[in-house]
Amino acid sequence: MAKKYEVVMKKLVERDPAAWLASLGIETDGPIGIVDADLSKITSEADRIVLVESSEPHLVHMEFHSARDLELAERLLINNVNIGFELKRRVESHAILLHPSVDSSELTGLFRKATPDGDPVLAFYYRIVRAWTLPVEPLLTGDIRVTPLAPLANVAENTVSEIIRRVDSRLSSETEPSTAHMIMETTLVLAGLRLGEKTIRHFRETLKSMTTLKDPSYSRPVDGKGLEKGREEGLKKGREEDLKKGKSRKIGGF
Repeated sequence: MAKKYEVVMKKLVERDPAAWLASLGIETDGPIGIVDADLSKITSEADRIVLVESSEPHLVHMEFHSARDLELAERLLINNVNIGFELKRRVESHAILLHPSVDSSELTGLFRKATPDGDPVLAFYYRIVRAWTLPVEPLLTGDIRVTPLAPLANVAENTVSEIIRRVDSRLSSETEPSTAHMIMETTLVLAGLRLGEKTIRHFRETLKSMTTLKDPSYSRPVDGKGLEKGREEGLKKGREEDLKKGKSRKIGGF
């Protein structure tokens, strides 16, 4: 079963694959779309496969990792071959490591197989994206949908809380409350890789993007029908009050 951090990342990429590939430094040369095929039998449910419609259409396969996997490179190779065979496309594999504890000196971007005599059998090239090496400012100031990765980027641990507040400030001013709430919740889930549960709980209870929807003073009609319904209810209440006042005056006049 995929861990929550990996699943969160998969869902983020689904919402805007182009923005996420750019934020992870994965270069593309054509329109991008999510591959919707059911590949659960050959690859993890937390993986994400993107189709790049370039002059030579190909697939970008991303695997997200928040726990160390000593067989990660070989597993990438197996998935790369299986996906390519199933979808009949060239596949570029990327492993996105979400925390330094996942890293290993063996993750070099090249996986080799050789005979006992040392003769080469295969060489598989892949790419490693280490989230903690990504510059934070492009994540904070770029597409708002990539801001959840900011707490995992190249920032000192004692500044992570301030990064989260900056994300909250931007969400609260640039998007509507339900979207802001969703993006911030995702941000806090990922921030759990660096911050304790108590701190995360405090943010859920205090950040503006997390509390606006819970504020009883906040109300927003969903559409024009909501506005019309509110207007009709106000007029009805006003007529009832006028009738009561009129009836009181009439009784008093006898």
